[in-house]
Amino acid sequence: MPLILAAGSSSRFGSDKRMFLVDGKPMLQCVAETCLSAFDQLVMVFKQEEAFEIRSKGLFEPAFLQQYQARLHYCFAKNTDRGMSVSLTQGIDYILRNFQADAVMVLLADMPYVKPQTLFRLISAYRDKAIVYPVQPWSDETKKQGHPVIFSQHYFDEIRSLQGDKGARSVITSHPEAIVAVAVNDKGVYLDIDEPV
Repeated sequence: MPLILAAGSSSRFGSDKRMFLVDGKPMLQCVAETCLSAFDQLVMVFKQEEAFEIRSKGLFEPAFLQQYQARLHYCFAKNTDRGMSVSLTQGIDYILRNFQADAVMVLLADMPYVKPQTLFRLISAYRDKAIVYPVQPWSDETKKQGHPVIFSQHYFDEIRSLQGDKGARSVITSHPEAIVAVAVNDKGVYLDIDEPV
């Protein structure tokens, strides 16, 4: 089950970067379209106060919503100002309440350049109790962990105990035996958009 974390503050960006246009489309929509090329359903985490604004805010084009609405699921998280771990924890809780998922693929809303093929490579490499992420072993980022990351349900409780703004990095570093690093030819696994270009 894919989970997009889209409740950040965009403080360094200066405006709502989820609406920043990438190839003529809102950035968040680009990430969502990539997900939907590989999955039937998609869960996205937003701030609780955005519960009545998703359609009107400009995060998605009307045609996108019309085409995919039945496959989109929204988690409106409380206290997202306390860090990324809050969004991640409440997103996992939402998935556990509404779906049967043996793993979650965590994606970041500000990484729109990940290729669909990369998602398929990660899915194919997944095995029970694994943590799967992409790397570009022939790049300057040798063996650096990229995004997205797949977490087995085996780590859900550990993820749900996280606090602060560090995401799930501590879960990854605590389980080196579980890591499946997948070589991909995709610079997008390292490219996030933190400032306007």
